[in-house]
Amino acid sequence: MPLRSDYDSSTAIRMEAELKQFAGDCWYDEATSRIVFRSSASAMRAYMAMQVEEMKKHKWLESEKARRDLNGVALTDWVRRHSEAFAQYWQRTHEFVPRTPTGRMPTEPKQG
Repeated sequence: MPLRSDYDSSTAIRMEAELKQFAGDCWYDEATSRIVFRSSASAMRAYMAMQVEEMKKHKWLESEKARRDLNGVALTDWVRRHSEAFAQYWQRTHEFVPRTPTGRMPTEPKQG
């Protein structure tokens, strides 16, 4: 799966990991250079799971720096400092395409 060349390497690595983690719910569409989800529910589950993962990483790093468990303080800090950038990343690299009346996704790759 070639990712669009104008994505920086960290974004490309992150997207590749997401595609592996949520393989049954999405695919990479080369035409739009985005990860496309099969349903709004699967997109929301993925968004929330990724956000929670980022919050846990932040909590761990900040707690290590402070040499104590910061619990909710670090989670609140992540929301204040990073949630907007996370949402912008998601909007730039993901989309949800609803099924057509025939049941197929408009840009769904052919099985085979």
